[in-house]
Amino acid sequence: LIRISGANLSFDAGLDSNIAPLEITAGSFSLIGDASLQSLAFSGGTLAGTGNITINDTATFSGGTLSNSGNITLNADSSWSAGTITGGGTLNIASATTFSIDGGLKYLGSRTINNDGTINWVSGSIQQVDNSIINNNGTFDIQGDISLANTQPPNISLFNTSFTTLFNNNSGATLLKSAGSGTANLGGYSNYFGTAGFVDIANNGTLDVQSGTLNILGSSNPTNSIGIFKTTSTDGSAPLILLSSGVFNLNSGATIAATSSDQSSPSGLTRLEGATLNFDGGTGFDLTPDISPF
Repeated sequence: LIRISGANLSFDAGLDSNIAPLEITAGSFSLIGDASLQSLAFSGGTLAGTGNITINDTATFSGGTLSNSGNITLNADSSWSAGTITGGGTLNIASATTFSIDGGLKYLGSRTINNDGTINWVSGSIQQVDNSIINNNGTFDIQGDISLANTQPPNISLFNTSFTTLFNNNSGATLLKSAGSGTANLGGYSNYFGTAGFVDIANNGTLDVQSGTLNILGSSNPTNSIGIFKTTSTDGSAPLILLSSGVFNLNSGATIAATSSDQSSPSGLTRLEGATLNFDGGTGFDLTPDISPF
């Protein structure tokens, strides 16, 4: 075990620690060279540097600040329950790997998250503290009434700020809201703090709301989509995709649809409440059965 619990430790060369896990509870661990770690337990302090880090067993992010600017690759099931993920590099979730987002409020800064596996966002909202990117190539499942937004800035320096998360739901990928009878927000603002947070969705895969409402607040930057926007009702409820702001260019092949296992019950709706929806490409759109401008 390598434990950092208050000291400031810097490695200028690489680190191969496939035998010993790394635990950071306080202080600073800075890695300049690349590292291959058996596991990571990160609950406090700072993980900094520029080196690429591969974690071959479980990684738990339960506090502290990940500010390393390299590429972090998770090759085993891992979790994020607290703390800040930022630094400008990437966080790569490998295929056949599950990344669980749970716990309480956490902070997302200038990082790109590349998901080739499964992200289960179970609990705890995410506060935007910078611009970020999410590239979803697998499954991103929202399992509660939670938010990715800029509504609770952690300090006064982030008052009166505006941040955007670009969410690329790529071909073959699924962005899902599978649980929570209320509303999950992708984007949000606070008049009190003068903050605004946007999530711009480019959907070339499938966006499927199966429970409650998914409220999307995009910026004025247009996104292009050729994928499926749909609601799926399995219990007689009426799931809702709510487009509250943003500019969505739906190109030829894009689909807006609703399905229900009980055809006597409501099957759901896509509702336009302030966003701009541009249909580009002539034919090829399936609006089945409902889109509402109100």
